[in-house]
Amino acid sequence: MADRNALNLRWTFGFNMDSEAGTLVDLTADGRRAVFFAVGHTGVIFDYEVRQQRLLQGHTNTISCAAASDDKKWLTTGDIGEKDTMIVVWNARTGVPVRTIFDAHPGGIICLDMTPDAMYIAALGAGPVQNLSVWEWTVQKDDPVASSEITTRDLQHCVRFRRDEKAELVTNGVNRTIFWNWEASGLKYYSPAISSKEFLTPIGRFTQSVFIPNSTQAVTATEDGDLLLWDHVLLPALHARPTDRCAVKLLRLHDGNAITVVQVFDNFLVTAATDGFVRFYDFKFRLLAWYEDLDVGPITALTFTSPRSIAKDGSQLDAKVRVPNFVIASKSGKIALVNAAVFDYFTKEERRGELLVQAFESAIAAICAHPLTSQFFVVTTGGMLRVVDYESQTWLRHKVLEKRTPTCMCINPNGQELVVGCTDGTLLILSSIDLELLQRSSQVEAPATSVEFSPEGTHIAMADGQNCVGIYRRERNVLESGKEG
Repeated sequence: MADRNALNLRWTFGFNMDSEAGTLVDLTADGRRAVFFAVGHTGVIFDYEVRQQRLLQGHTNTISCAAASDDKKWLTTGDIGEKDTMIVVWNARTGVPVRTIFDAHPGGIICLDMTPDAMYIAALGAGPVQNLSVWEWTVQKDDPVASSEITTRDLQHCVRFRRDEKAELVTNGVNRTIFWNWEASGLKYYSPAISSKEFLTPIGRFTQSVFIPNSTQAVTATEDGDLLLWDHVLLPALHARPTDRCAVKLLRLHDGNAITVVQVFDNFLVTAATDGFVRFYDFKFRLLAWYEDLDVGPITALTFTSPRSIAKDGSQLDAKVRVPNFVIASKSGKIALVNAAVFDYFTKEERRGELLVQAFESAIAAICAHPLTSQFFVVTTGGMLRVVDYESQTWLRHKVLEKRTPTCMCINPNGQELVVGCTDGTLLILSSIDLELLQRSSQVEAPATSVEFSPEGTHIAMADGQNCVGIYRRERNVLESGKEG
C-alpha cells in the first residue's frame, strides 16, 4: 500500500535549547546509548552510538518539558500552546505513545516530573490561572487524582517529586518556593516567607529546587550562584506546622553565575551553571568533583547516563569519587556527552565533552538547498552561516557574517554562489564551496526581505522593506543595479 503521507520526516537538526524546564532526558538502557531531546513539536530519541534518530510525532505545539522513569522504560512529554495541548506518555524503547492526556491545563505545561516508579506524573500549568496536578496515567481517567490552584502571583516554573516519598512535591517560581503534601483530601501546601535580611545579603531569582534524599532538607538554586537550604526547624513560624520547612542557610556554590540545574543522582548533589561548570557535592555540600573545561558555554540542562567508564587505555580508573557520566545541553546550541573519567586528565583538551548534537545558535533567518548535491545552507539572525549535508547528517562548514543581521538567502542555479540579504540592505555574494565573500553591495538602506537569482544566474532581484525591488546584474565582479518602486 502506498504511503498516505505526502511528507515523511527523516531527520532533525538542532533542538529546543530555549526551554526553561528542559527537554533533555537520558534513555540509556538495555545496551542502547540514547538521549531524548525536542525539536519544535517533535521528540527525538537519539541513539548516538549508531547515530539513529527515532522521531516521536503527535504534539501539535512546541514540546516544553520532558521526564522519564528511573528504569528508562517510560518517557513523558508536555507542550505549550493556545489550543490542543497535551501530555503524552511514550514507550521509551519503541517510541510508541501509550497514553495521551488532552488539555491537561489551559495553555499547556510549563514543567512536569515523573515518580521513580513511573506511576504518577506531576504537571505545572502554563495558563493565566496556574494549577498543579498529579496524574495516575496508568488508569484511564480523564481527571487528575489531585489538583490545586496556585494562588501566588509568582508563576511557578519547576516541579519535583521527593524521590523517597512521592506524596511530597516542591515547586518554585523566581521568588517563591512551595512545598506540597499530597493527601487523600488533595494537595496541601506551605510557602515559607524569606527575606534578604535573614541572610544579610540579597537573594537571587530562583531557578530549580530538589529534595535531599533520606533527610528533611531541600534546596533551591538561584541566579546569583547560591543554594538556599530548607529544613525543619524547632521553632516554626506562626501558623506553620512542625513539618513545614524554613530557609536555614544560603550557600554560595557558583560565584556570580546562575545555577541553571540542580539535581540529585545516587549520593551526589549536582549543579550546573552559566559559567559552563558542572560540580558534584555530597549531601553535606562538600565538593567532590568538578568539570570546568567542558567548553560548551552556559549550561541549560543536564541528565545522567551510565556509570563511570574505563580510561582510554582500557584500564579501570582508580579514584575515590566515582561520579556518573552525564550529558549536558548549553545555550550555545550544543549537546555533549561527558565521560566522568575526564576529571582525572591533565590537559584542557582531554577534559572536554564529546559533541553529540549541534543546534543553530539563534533564530533561522533563511534556508536554501543546493541544486546539485545533498547540501543545504542555513543562515541565522545572529549571522551564522552553516552548510549541512542531509544525507550524511553532518555539519560541513560555517562562517560568521560579522556585523550583519541576515534576513533572506538564495543560491545560484549553478550551485556555485550564495546571495544573502541583510537588515541594512546589504547584499553579500559568497562562494558556496568555501563561503568566501566574493562581492558586497550596499546601495539601499531598507532591509532586504527577499532575494532571488535569475534562471541563468546573471541577475539578482532583491525586494526591500520600502516596497521596492532592485535588479542587479553582475558585470566583471561589479554589481550594477536598477531599482523600481
